[in-house]
Amino acid sequence: MSMGGPLTRGATVYMAKKFSRSRYFDWVKKYKANIAVSVPTILNMFLNEPVDIRGKDIPHLRFFMTSSAPILPENWRRFEDQYGIRICQSAGCSEGGLMCSHRGADRKIGTIGFPLKNQHIRLLDDDGNEVPPGEPGQIVVSGQQKSWGYLHFDGRIEKLPEAHYTGDLGKVDTDGHLSVVGRLKDLIIRGGVNISPVEVDNILSRYPDIAEAAACGVPDAVYGEEVIAWVVPKPGADLSAEDVIAHCGKDLAPFKTPKKVFFIDALPRNDRGKLDRKNLTERWMEMAGT
Repeated sequence: MSMGGPLTRGATVYMAKKFSRSRYFDWVKKYKANIAVSVPTILNMFLNEPVDIRGKDIPHLRFFMTSSAPILPENWRRFEDQYGIRICQSAGCSEGGLMCSHRGADRKIGTIGFPLKNQHIRLLDDDGNEVPPGEPGQIVVSGQQKSWGYLHFDGRIEKLPEAHYTGDLGKVDTDGHLSVVGRLKDLIIRGGVNISPVEVDNILSRYPDIAEAAACGVPDAVYGEEVIAWVVPKPGADLSAEDVIAHCGKDLAPFKTPKKVFFIDALPRNDRGKLDRKNLTERWMEMAGT
């Protein structure tokens, strides 16, 4: 996705063999890059271990394009304030292609922008009906960018349906911007009420002594599931579980506030830098002996 569009338009793409926090902006300077591409994990690294660079030092850089996972609005604002570099979020998937993106100056923090040309985006409820504006629904994409099918290792070709159900939950605001509010499989269902862990993540990220954090659901005898949080403290931070719970309680309803907090050295992620929430639940299961 990062290479196809620029190359077909006659642009140049520079790709490093692997990410380097200390050399990244040297590459941006050397090649006079107009757009830098990253995942939110990389932007969080620059927040937690700052480098000596500001937007005015690289005036040719128009913005940072980030995708693969949602960047929390609080971290988005912190990065732009700290570095003076604009962030634009995009979103896509292998089956659906690049679905939505900001286009530089028109970005809106917390959203993934507008559907791209030739992409048809719908938000559907459990019965397959489109939800009204402002209500969450599963993001379903169809259009000319969508993949035709899967090529399996044995040579078998599996054709994909015309519409791809992404498994992501989204909602559209009054300006038409689409936001990803969570994954269907990650939803915490507490006492019959759906809770998006991303909403809890965003509140956790506002605590100054937290480097990164994530919420997940775990089995509960009374409510079916309960909310817990995993927290990576900043180096030297004097942080307690009570502090974190009290912080969340200021902005979250009691049923959304984590009931327990566990401290961890780093959040588990997959090879693409995406948070592995399932792993967090499995860790709790191991600790609980269930």
